Amino acid sequence: RRYGVELLPSYRLDAGNVLAVADAAFRADGAWYDLSFRCTVDDQAFGVVSFALKVGSAIPRDQWAARGFPEF
Repeated sequence: RRYGVELLPSYRLDAGNVLAVADAAFRADGAWYDLSFRCTVDDQAFGVVSFALKVGSAIPRDQWAARGFPEF
């Protein structure tokens, strides 16, 4: 499926070479969707060694405020 992405979070790798996020979300086509991903970079953090992501289902509107999503 293709999404018309409106808002996408950004995350920073503070230490190590693996960034794993299990509770992210992105906004597309007027809805919010669960997102999890794992990115491994090389020791110098110049190249991606592996990347995997999972797009979950749409998040019910009554959960948006509790998760801190902006409404517009």
